[in-house]
Amino acid sequence: MFFPDRIKNIKPNDKVLEIGPGGSPHPRADVLLEKVFNDSDVAEAQRGYAQELKTDKKIHKYEGGKFPFKDREFDYVICSHVLEHIPEGELSLFISELQRITRRGYIEFPNIFYELINYQNVHVWLMNYREKTIYFMDKSLFQSNYVHKIYREMFYSSDNYMFNAFNRYKELFFAGFEWADRIDLKIVTDYDDLITEDDYNKFRDYFSNYKVKQNTFQYKFNKTYIRNAIKYLLKTVRGYPTNFVHKTAILEKKELITIRQNAEVQEYVIIRTFENPVSIGEFTQINPFTVIYGGSGVSIGNNVMIAPHCMIAAGDHNYKQTERPMRFAGSISKGPVIIEDNVWIGANCTITSGVRIGKDAVVAANSVVTKDVNPYEIVGGVPAKLIGDRKIKKT
Repeated sequence: MFFPDRIKNIKPNDKVLEIGPGGSPHPRADVLLEKVFNDSDVAEAQRGYAQELKTDKKIHKYEGGKFPFKDREFDYVICSHVLEHIPEGELSLFISELQRITRRGYIEFPNIFYELINYQNVHVWLMNYREKTIYFMDKSLFQSNYVHKIYREMFYSSDNYMFNAFNRYKELFFAGFEWADRIDLKIVTDYDDLITEDDYNKFRDYFSNYKVKQNTFQYKFNKTYIRNAIKYLLKTVRGYPTNFVHKTAILEKKELITIRQNAEVQEYVIIRTFENPVSIGEFTQINPFTVIYGGSGVSIGNNVMIAPHCMIAAGDHNYKQTERPMRFAGSISKGPVIIEDNVWIGANCTITSGVRIGKDAVVAANSVVTKDVNPYEIVGGVPAKLIGDRKIKKT
């Protein structure tokens, strides 16, 4: 799902159905509806090659046709990335069944621009959404084996910057909206019925505004890309130092992440910045499976060692309110996490928001740090407390 923030009208006591949840159901879904596919390869392709569904939620299996539910059995239905899979002969029934079992819900799907670049064989439609109507065009009206192979090579094989275009330009590639009472659809056979001048004007304005906001970032990216390419070449020919990010590491919003020279980000590290920067100093090592949630910002100094399976979280869920589920209550924070130079953090530690760890300090394994740590101190425990001091005492 690309627009979870658009799901705004689920009430606390609503009974929620999710249709085709793939491998990751929405947290507010109470009941799941999955279509049965006898061929395992087809089933894998239909769920977008996501992992098989593992959940304690109640799952209903069906083979198409009418849904196995009573009229108005649900208060809200989530139907994300499902419609593009429905054959024409079943489409009208599927839409009518959505309207039968509930009065409101959320629909999301990839539109025509996504399909023309990332041609998915299990998707049967080119789609668009405007003026509260979903437009469908049979995808077989435009098929070119080599055109789509070339596009897929560009987006999936060139570099992450190209692939991440789907996230950068979500408004272009995907549609997501809430509906109430009825869902209007229209099947067309001409591109000019699927995409109109109004769409052109909408996206022209969208790109114009996006370019203004992102111009500095584009420049920084190009400059950084060239600089890193030169550093890599220098390293290969004469051992010039550079940083290392393992290919399995996940870095979200890379424009907000700074990794300085000779730093290492090892296997399966996850860095999620949200809206504030994360910086990692020179010769610092982030070891496997550590997770950094930027929240209010994270600053890690030089020569820092962070052992495997650590969590640095510069924000918390807003647990202080009780009017709605914490999942949807937003976040709170005591401020950024600051880790100064030459700190050693042992395995399985958690560092919470607002904490500053002074230079040359040590955090023992399995500790939870909720308060500042002074320079040279050794702390440990849950919550972490002073257990030693690295200062050299003069005699």
